[in-house]
Amino acid sequence: MPGHKLTRFAIAAAALAALLTGGAVTDQSAASRARPGPALSTAAKTAGLALGFVENRGQVDARARYYAQGDRYAFYVSQREVMLAFEKQKSARGVALALRFVGRNPRSQPVGTQRAPGEVNYLRGNDRTAWRTGVRHFREIVYRNLWRGIDLRLRERSGALKYEFRVRPGASPSDIGLAYAGGQGLRVDAGGALVIKTAIGSLRDSAPVSYQEISGSRVPVQSRYVLKRGARFGFALGSYRRDRALVIDPGIQYTTFLGGSSHEIAEGIAVDANGNAYVAGSTQSPDFPTRVGSFRRTGAANNFGDVFVSKLNPAGTALVYSTFLGGSDFEFGRRIAIDGSGNAYSRVRRNPRTSRPLRALSTGR
Repeated sequence: MPGHKLTRFAIAAAALAALLTGGAVTDQSAASRARPGPALSTAAKTAGLALGFVENRGQVDARARYYAQGDRYAFYVSQREVMLAFEKQKSARGVALALRFVGRNPRSQPVGTQRAPGEVNYLRGNDRTAWRTGVRHFREIVYRNLWRGIDLRLRERSGALKYEFRVRPGASPSDIGLAYAGGQGLRVDAGGALVIKTAIGSLRDSAPVSYQEISGSRVPVQSRYVLKRGARFGFALGSYRRDRALVIDPGIQYTTFLGGSSHEIAEGIAVDANGNAYVAGSTQSPDFPTRVGSFRRTGAANNFGDVFVSKLNPAGTALVYSTFLGGSDFEFGRRIAIDGSGNAYSRVRRNPRTSRPLRALSTGR
């Protein structure tokens, strides 16, 4: 394992270490002390198979019943929580979070459903007794009656954890209790999304979409996140029919890390009607990613902080634009807003005594 980079093996190990200790992993040394997890099957990747959640038959710690792994992420499913581990690009820094089930039914167990085609084999080392063959993998994990009358369903989609709750008639959605352990705080943004702050960036759970199937039609139900003490959260629902099943469908819309080789702080985020995300903050990374034609492509000289303004496409897979703003001193990007034309406005603080709003054009030029 290269000493300068937190690889997929180390991220997997970091998640397991945090699963056992309840902590978060943010550096290479902590990850290297844990037992490495297994690699994904190269043959399966070449064949284009979607592995989803792989059953654990001794490949990893027994507390993980199922797991999903990919480049720079890993998810581990246990009885009481789901571990999420991510790596920041161009860095030896990673983070492990635990999505815990507060007030859960202790008898509820995660069960793989919708078995995926094919099998996975792990042939590691010369000890054949340690090999695992014919390992099954599943498209979905279900916790039945995780709370009274409420099931939780999990799916892995291209590095994002998709989860939804199925509330049976008569059950109470207020029983659902969740908590993110290992993060640095929660907040709900202006669009209703849940933002989880971590040591290497922020993750975003999209605003919940809730509905009922009535007479063959999907009837929307108003819903929102409710924050509670101890990094806990739940859901508040509008009026709905208690004699019919209810689906609450939140989930991480996408996960991505934006930054360079030094330090970044993201202070503001906004989303337009097309799903593009606008992020403003401060960076000390001279290699912070920018785009050709940007207003300013280089910054953060001599380790002074500059403001960045970046626009990501709706999938979070590409930068529409990204630019530096600032001069020869420290600047801090505090907030961002967008208008109906997609122009972005960031409030920039130059020093403790002065502040003024600056405009970042929608093209970033």
